Amino acid sequence: MGFVNLSLWVRALALLSLFMVPRLCLIGDARWTSEESWFFSEIFATGQGQRWSALGTPVSGTHGAHPGPYFYWLLAPFSWTASPWLVSLGVALMDSIGHLLALSGLRILWREHKDWSVALIVAGLVLALSPWALLYADRPWNSNLVSLPVGMAIFGLASWWRNASSWRSFGVLTIGLATLPSFHLSAPIIGLPMLAAVLWRWRRLTQKSVLIGALLSVLIWTPYGLHEWR
Repeated sequence: MGFVNLSLWVRALALLSLFMVPRLCLIGDARWTSEESWFFSEIFATGQGQRWSALGTPVSGTHGAHPGPYFYWLLAPFSWTASPWLVSLGVALMDSIGHLLALSGLRILWREHKDWSVALIVAGLVLALSPWALLYADRPWNSNLVSLPVGMAIFGLASWWRNASSWRSFGVLTIGLATLPSFHLSAPIIGLPMLAAVLWRWRRLTQKSVLIGALLSVLIWTPYGLHEWR
């Protein structure tokens, strides 16, 4: 069992490296417009404890803001110094982890088919070397990190699909889906087929999974809910 766990960790680290290396090579070419610079200042203020808000980044072209501060919170640990490079590293790392989770979830869903390994390799290379990721996953912009909650949702759904009694898997799915609007207002549409899949298998839901899902949803949306109420 120990050997199997070690093998899984080695493969996970290898995949993470596959995602990270191309992104790190292009960090020096990251675009830093006025919008990214402003986001960086907000991330730095959050990391220094100078900013507290239930709102996320502004919605481009409007006076509104994304619901939930989770984009800022995720990158705050990388802003302990005023280094744009460290924050770019944080974006690349979070994006890579999101893709790793998505690929792991696809592996769970595909493993029953004979050709799943080939499909997994192709999907991994696409995720690692896709132009949209290499061009954008190196600067602090909220939509660049949509891959993380999406990856969590895919991994959580796949794990729950395999083992419906796992409330932890359902919790990961809930966190992924509930934080999607904080990263982009169009992102929740990705969750619709996942919610449809859960409804399709609603008889497999356990009381504990439902309670965990409800509790996590309330906790995630409480900051924004309090903000709106005030």
